Amino acid sequence: MFIIALFISFLSSTHTATTNGQPSVMTVQNCNQASVFQNISYEFIPYNTTYESKQLLSTTYHVPYVIKGGSVTLDCHFNGVSVVSQTTPLCEYLSCPVVPGPHSTRRDAETPPVIGTLACTMKLNDNYNNNLLCSYITLSQPISLNS
Repeated sequence: MFIIALFISFLSSTHTATTNGQPSVMTVQNCNQASVFQNISYEFIPYNTTYESKQLLSTTYHVPYVIKGGSVTLDCHFNGVSVVSQTTPLCEYLSCPVVPGPHSTRRDAETPPVIGTLACTMKLNDNYNNNLLCSYITLSQPISLNS
């Protein structure tokens, strides 16, 4: 469920934090310029805790028409190995119907607790298979070479 809680993006964004003295990197970028959702922006917001690898991904976007349903497809790989491949109803992810206008969401994003990269592609489609939004999200805990 942690992975499905990651949400959507349009522009490219990167956040670097420190976890137990090691750098961790979170990025989000658009994987479909023709998405229906418009004026999408987001930012990573650090929690006010010592557990710095956990961030809040804040996303704002404009919906141009009523969306009554659809699907969310999530494919994730950890260090190149498939760990999640699932499709769920859109209305389990967003409150349907989604009305036209500005929207804002906040979801947890957390870097892996071990060295490696979790890379996910999330696609939201409406009932007519129009791509509402496509995001490519990476959460990395790189190896540190201390001398």
